[in-house]
Amino acid sequence: MLEARIQASLRRFRQQGQLPAGPTTRCGGFALDAAGRMVHLPDGGQAHLSATEYRILSFLMEHIGQCFTTRELYVHIWGEKSLGDTRTVVVHIHNLRAKIEPDPEHPRYLKQRFGEGYTFDPAGAAE
Repeated sequence: MLEARIQASLRRFRQQGQLPAGPTTRCGGFALDAAGRMVHLPDGGQAHLSATEYRILSFLMEHIGQCFTTRELYVHIWGEKSLGDTRTVVVHIHNLRAKIEPDPEHPRYLKQRFGEGYTFDPAGAAE
């Protein structure tokens, strides 16, 4: 129990200051503002993202067409092996969908391919 708390504290410490302060990243109708952790949506709206949500969306936007399992996303976003706690990724994806999808129950942008993982589709093609 103590070890888990220490690991969580170390993980939070390592994550501090890891957000890029660079320019806006654009992909399709999406624009990510690194400075304010805002995403500007294709419909003209915008949403404030948590640091983790920002990292997930930014990573997927940088890897269009690639599919990542929850374990792979955990390693890329948190920088360490998941040790079986990949449910964290699923929860963050759920929260991210609630912010960027017109209908989170039927995602068009942040998709899950059965047996493969998650991918970002900037065109928002319906399946």
